[in-house]
Amino acid sequence: MFTISIYFKIKHSELFTASKAETNSELRCNGDGYVIINLDCNSDFSNIDTRKWIAKQRKAMANVCKVPEENVILISRDEYEEEAES
Repeated sequence: MFTISIYFKIKHSELFTASKAETNSELRCNGDGYVIINLDCNSDFSNIDTRKWIAKQRKAMANVCKVPEENVILISRDEYEEEAES
């Protein structure tokens, strides 16, 4: 078994916007967020078109976050770790 991970930056989503009062924090979210999607695979993944799969995940994430697809940006693991975990 192996895991495939894809990372997205979501721009201007209300899901990632919080006021100071809501978070009890000095930080204020700007409406951008970072998401990781993991797929655990038990079998051969070579027959799957990864570009189509990623496009499908991007579209689904846009629907969940109520943003246009162009606001869902595929990013590298390094960028995800740098931005989302800081």
